[in-house]
Amino acid sequence: MRSGFLQTNEKATSNNIIPLRLENPRVIDTLYVITTHQCNLKCPHCDIRLREDFYDRNKFISSLQKYRDSDMIIFGGEPTLHFDRIQLICQYGSPTSISTNLLTVTSLLIDIIKQYNLGVATSWNPKRFHGSQYTRWIDNLKMLANNNIKVKVLVTLTDDLIAFDSN
Repeated sequence: MRSGFLQTNEKATSNNIIPLRLENPRVIDTLYVITTHQCNLKCPHCDIRLREDFYDRNKFISSLQKYRDSDMIIFGGEPTLHFDRIQLICQYGSPTSISTNLLTVTSLLIDIIKQYNLGVATSWNPKRFHGSQYTRWIDNLKMLANNNIKVKVLVTLTDDLIAFDSN
């Protein structure tokens, strides 16, 4: 399938940088860097955790360097499950934000967010959490706010969320 300067390329998933081949890497403003397909949640609307993870550190670094002029959104699966990959993106790429479920927020992550002035986004859907996870999500939102880090909360309107009754 061809669309403008982009062409699908399934082999590109082996380096976890978007499954697209660019004819001219300078024409892309923003790339989603998929750090992993692994996730610590099982959201009803998401199937990324079902995909195989083909991580090769050297190819990952090479791709980051190749597309360094593009803004990079740290994405996944759950990117915080592989903090070393977040560090590589910061070292070799040009990260602008991170999309995370906020269940594994640490002081190291907060330091990286502040050091690189990263935007933070998370999804809200209480049905995706089990046990104390929702409380941890709320607590981590508060911790980020207490560190002067603003978080964009995204909502995917799925049937289960529309039918959600908080009572």
